[in-house]
Amino acid sequence: MLAALVVSSMLFQIPSRAEIKRHLQTEIVGQWIPRAIDPEGGFFQNFDEAWHPLADDARGVVYQARLTWLASIGGNQPVAEHGVKFLMEHLWDQKNGGFWWTVGLDGKPSSEKHTYGNAFALYALARHANMTKRAEDKARAMIAFSWLDRNAYDTKLKGWFETLDGSNQPILISDPGSADSIGTPFGIRSMNTTIHILEALVELYVLTKDPQVKGRLEQAFLIVRDRYTTERGELHYYLSADYVSSRSDIDSYGHELETAYLLLEAADVLGKPNDKATWRKAKLLVDHCLKVAWDEKNGGFFYEGHIGRAPSDKHKVWWTTAEGLNVLRIFSKNFGGIYQTRHKQLWKFVLEKQLDRVNGGWHPKLDENNDPIPSQKSDAWTEGYHQGRAIFLASGQAMYSKHK
Repeated sequence: MLAALVVSSMLFQIPSRAEIKRHLQTEIVGQWIPRAIDPEGGFFQNFDEAWHPLADDARGVVYQARLTWLASIGGNQPVAEHGVKFLMEHLWDQKNGGFWWTVGLDGKPSSEKHTYGNAFALYALARHANMTKRAEDKARAMIAFSWLDRNAYDTKLKGWFETLDGSNQPILISDPGSADSIGTPFGIRSMNTTIHILEALVELYVLTKDPQVKGRLEQAFLIVRDRYTTERGELHYYLSADYVSSRSDIDSYGHELETAYLLLEAADVLGKPNDKATWRKAKLLVDHCLKVAWDEKNGGFFYEGHIGRAPSDKHKVWWTTAEGLNVLRIFSKNFGGIYQTRHKQLWKFVLEKQLDRVNGGWHPKLDENNDPIPSQKSDAWTEGYHQGRAIFLASGQAMYSKHK
């Protein structure tokens, strides 16, 4: 079966850049925009498998920011500004600053401000400002950064707190077994938050060239590369507050593929695209996923496992596929060989399995045999960010036209 898969992938040709651009507009950006635009503000979050609207009683900062970002890379300035307006008028705390995790349709915010959510809001604001080149948009992004730096940066341990309350105080201790909005137990540091701080600071530094932003970017970069990334090519899912001791054995393949790209992106923007230490760590992450998570029988990446063990969750999830497609594009170009083979195979997998040719868009989840599992096409955690970036970059467009 493997031999047949390899032969078929060799015959398969990756779509042309023009075809990839069409895929971006029709199967990703065009699936959310304009249908997700709420005329009263922000974006509708919930759609079923066939893109029928579902009940929608809240707006989350992550989804709203990611749709704003998607509109920005899609070049749709009016829709991006529709998203920015909602972020700043409804999710931004007008009294104490910072973005709430969610806000109800009644205008009532949640009790948490999560650094993960604030990072995505910053990412969207900086991307929007990079599109418009307007001074007021740049200033808005810097306001969001300044709030994050004053309140979420841990000056003692040189990292970032995960969660803050309404008065901007870090939540470090709560009831035993309790966790924040993305499931992180209070008082420790998550890989997921830190990689998206890194991502947002890259976007902001490209925009501003601000020395304070650069300093924080360099810190986030080194934490991700040298603390979270192991010599076995895994990521520590959680670390202690001092970034020393592991607090979980979860092996998240999608995050490892994503982090390999984010490390290379950050090194490039910091002016060291050929940094050997960074390429070595990125390669460890990709090689680990190819060894452990790649489905030799049916193609695609499994979702998750535990460190040192075989995959325990063999679903094929859209965002893991997208992150694999993105980083394998880079490795195929630089190293060829198995990376080129897997890159072709994954493109074939996307077009034949992940793509929903009946309803449009990507199937959010497939089973081990690559059969679609009925799932919402859109919800608070399911949107076009991961596949949007992967396909945007695959189409030959540059995320940052000038950064040096």
